Amino acid sequence: MNEILKIYFLVDLFCLILTGIILRKVAFAKTHEASESRFVWVVYSVILYLLGDFGWAVIEYCNFPGRIAVGYILMSVFYVSPALFSFSWYLFAETRINKHSVFVKKRWIAALPVLILTVIAVVSACGSHVLFSYENGVYVRGPLYYLSLFLEYVASAFTVIHVIIECIRYRRTAHASSVIMLLAFAAYPVIFGVLQIFFVSLPLESIGFSLALVSVMLDIKENEIMSDSLTQMNNRRCLNQYLETAVKNYNGKQQLFMMMIDVDGFKKINDTYGHLTGDEALVIVSKVLKRSVNSVNGFAARYGGDEFAMVLFADNANIIDILRKQIN
Repeated sequence: MNEILKIYFLVDLFCLILTGIILRKVAFAKTHEASESRFVWVVYSVILYLLGDFGWAVIEYCNFPGRIAVGYILMSVFYVSPALFSFSWYLFAETRINKHSVFVKKRWIAALPVLILTVIAVVSACGSHVLFSYENGVYVRGPLYYLSLFLEYVASAFTVIHVIIECIRYRRTAHASSVIMLLAFAAYPVIFGVLQIFFVSLPLESIGFSLALVSVMLDIKENEIMSDSLTQMNNRRCLNQYLETAVKNYNGKQQLFMMMIDVDGFKKINDTYGHLTGDEALVIVSKVLKRSVNSVNGFAARYGGDEFAMVLFADNANIIDILRKQIN
């Protein structure tokens, strides 16, 4: 076996196994968060890329019956999968930051590079050879090759720029660490993609995609540790960590406020209607608090039992009165 093919086989196989483990953990998770459902599609897009990447090496260095036909299929997948990854990551990032974002509702805009690349790849594979071809059994780039690269980078840059904007917007909120993670998530494919240009014989971009998935998986698990299982709010541990960071980074430009909230008559609800109804009441309260605190870019957590906490930065105490009336 050719040495380069061996490298591609071992690296891509390892990345496929790693990606498969991540897919199994996420796809069969008991949680039903919208962002995790989106993440499953990110994983699928990486699997497609890995298959296309290894397929390219097989077609390039092996000779077997039907090689050219298989090559057109695999190379079409190879060209479309990076843009599909960017689109899937875009949906995952938006849902992770804000489930009701207008950007999620206008997802067709982010899907345009994927659709255009798919059309170009299919047309090329059907005989026009505008993207790539196998002249005399040798892979040759077509006239639209650099357009495909441009579309891939546009798809990635679109999401990266938006996440940077969200980093600035949510820098003092509960979303801050998750948003920063999403930005770091993009760094691995970009860095290893650049290295891939200089080291063509090494499947470095496959490693970049796999490391990106691992980083997100670790963040998802950390969020589970920092979340209350009933209300899906931040828990007390997360609150302590947030307060410690907020106080440490306090610059004095705005005042730091903290509100403690409890549910009136909660014990009576439990005693009269049972604990299941009490749990439902806490979930309802948590939704109201999360909606209210998100409107002011603040932080909310379940402190324990029927007690909740809200933390926010503001110019004066007027915002506290507004929030109190809004919650009531």
